[in-house]
Amino acid sequence: MKTSKNDIISQVCKWSVCFLTISLFLFSCYDRQHAQTSIAYEIYDDERAWMDKFFNDLLFVEGAAYTLFGSKPITEIILSHYTEEELAVFLSGLPKEEQENCFLVENYDLPENWEKWERISSRFLIKKYLLFRSHFDEDGKASFVYFVDILKTASVIESNYELFRRTVGFDFHPLEVTLDMPSKDSTFWKNVRASKESALLWGLLFGFGRVNSYAFHWKYFDCPESCKKLIEALPIRFSNPPPRGQVQISLKNLRLPSFASFIDEDKMITRYEGERKKIQKIYQQKDCLDLTLEKLTH
Repeated sequence: MKTSKNDIISQVCKWSVCFLTISLFLFSCYDRQHAQTSIAYEIYDDERAWMDKFFNDLLFVEGAAYTLFGSKPITEIILSHYTEEELAVFLSGLPKEEQENCFLVENYDLPENWEKWERISSRFLIKKYLLFRSHFDEDGKASFVYFVDILKTASVIESNYELFRRTVGFDFHPLEVTLDMPSKDSTFWKNVRASKESALLWGLLFGFGRVNSYAFHWKYFDCPESCKKLIEALPIRFSNPPPRGQVQISLKNLRLPSFASFIDEDKMITRYEGERKKIQKIYQQKDCLDLTLEKLTH
């Protein structure tokens, strides 16, 4: 079949119009007040810097990377809303032993960046995780954020169904109550928080291990008089001894999740040490923001 000169001219004109249309569209997208730097995630020039810092603090300072790329079902983040003066007064009122275990992270602005994240988070369809602020404490000086791997959390609840069932007082579906975590009206999670076994349940959900969770609960919340000598004699160490003073925390010196360990050769510590190496390898020489959003939204 022959192609005439007029046909060729016609096709060229069509492609020219198409190219011009696409070019004008792209130019109009670029010539917005804030040009997009990543169209796939709707990130604008004035957002990228604080979002990168936000996820660095969330993942590496607060340890949520162990939920995103590891085995930790839930990461709890406590956001401080103290002024510098209020924080100094608060710290000075702590017992000396607790003061020695406190440390401050340099250039930490997660509370401020969380407010920014809440305003734009609806633009990102997070599928297999929950990231939400649950509540403020009574005086409004701290709020609680949770990063949740939905399937891992539901699996922990299913594996300990009778314990949770006894605590909340009714039957439930593990996946349904996990998805209901962000709801402030959830009877299930209200009962979990109010329970005398709350520390035990959260220990399991935070990935501290079954033995450590039970031992901590027995030692501090549920120890019969006949068992006190044994429980007080149990050796205890921390998975992540706190540093002193002001510190910088990043991917390079990513800390393990912090929990009380009651086992000489604790497999939970060994597991998280392995996951730390994996996380450092995954993020090495990668763009933290783009990699994290890709994981969250796929």
